[in-house]
Amino acid sequence: DPNTYYLAHARLAPLQCGTWGHPLTTGIPTLDWFISSEDLETSEGDAHYTERLARPAYLTNYYYRPEHPASTKTRDEFAVPADAHWYGCLQSLFKIHPDDDTLFADILRQDLRGYLVLLEGNFPRWTEILLSRFRQSMPDVVDRVRFVPQQTPEHFARLLSLCDVLLDPV
Repeated sequence: DPNTYYLAHARLAPLQCGTWGHPLTTGIPTLDWFISSEDLETSEGDAHYTERLARPAYLTNYYYRPEHPASTKTRDEFAVPADAHWYGCLQSLFKIHPDDDTLFADILRQDLRGYLVLLEGNFPRWTEILLSRFRQSMPDVVDRVRFVPQQTPEHFARLLSLCDVLLDPV
């Protein structure tokens, strides 16, 4: 988020800390500490941050186990064959780096029943740009890439449960 990024460059508090949404240094000189976890860092971790590194003995977040999705959407309601193997990479499209294209293409080439399932971008142009890139980087399997509309939280949880494999961008 551009606003958060630029605000982080301002000294708004005597002590400023960052933590992971992306577990890496911010490189921003106004951030004093990066809060990580001893389970996530190597002994050389201090050298990887411009901030001082805090390593609590526990993770700094907690997730409640989600309830079974109340949505009753079925595979038939998405633009993906119901009998296919669904490889879902259900992240924001800006997270999908060109280096991921090779991984996606290799999966689809090895699994002839496989389909890559992605969420449409927040803006239609994002979907168009990524699909255009896929046409160049993996033309032989691009016909098995499907973009599904953004989902409500309830339907998103259901979509996750319908996938055979969940992928995270590298």
